[in-house]
Amino acid sequence: MPVTFYGNWSFEVVGNVGEFPQRAVIAGSVASDGIVAGSIGTKVASINGPSWTLTLQRSEDGGTTWKENIENPLPSVTPQNGWIVTVYGDDSIVPPVDADVSVKLVYLNPVVNPPPIIPGYSFTLPPQDFRPPSPVRPVPVCECECCRPKTCSCRKVRTSTGPVPVIVTTPVVVAPPPPVVPPPP
Repeated sequence: MPVTFYGNWSFEVVGNVGEFPQRAVIAGSVASDGIVAGSIGTKVASINGPSWTLTLQRSEDGGTTWKENIENPLPSVTPQNGWIVTVYGDDSIVPPVDADVSVKLVYLNPVVNPPPIIPGYSFTLPPQDFRPPSPVRPVPVCECECCRPKTCSCRKVRTSTGPVPVIVTTPVVVAPPPPVVPPPP
């Protein structure tokens, strides 16, 4: 279904990922009626009229016949352009990010949509005013294989500096202490 606009707007194709050729048809404007190619970057500087329509179409047979896309207009306001309407078109109902073709229209009435004001002051910090990053502490890694994957219980901790070495030890036999002989009375 065509999308109706009122007044003076600029037009730009900002997205086209459809598997079929895409185009836009402008009707009812003062001097911009016609067909606009759906190639990314295609622009019309000004479309003006008391009431005009935009229709997005696709051709499934290489351009012989054209079918109307389902249009989804999404108005928004941006600091750079002010009031814009992005019209998403697809052959089925999909979220805007999945649309086959996307067209951005910017309202050009300076009374309603004035150009952006450039701030008088810069709010950028010079590089010398940045705080240095906090040091990163190494995560302690146990040296033995007996503790993995549970929490270490042997307390043999080292800092991780690369691959984990395997420590092989030989068992140590501890002799029992000699019996305590009481002194003679």
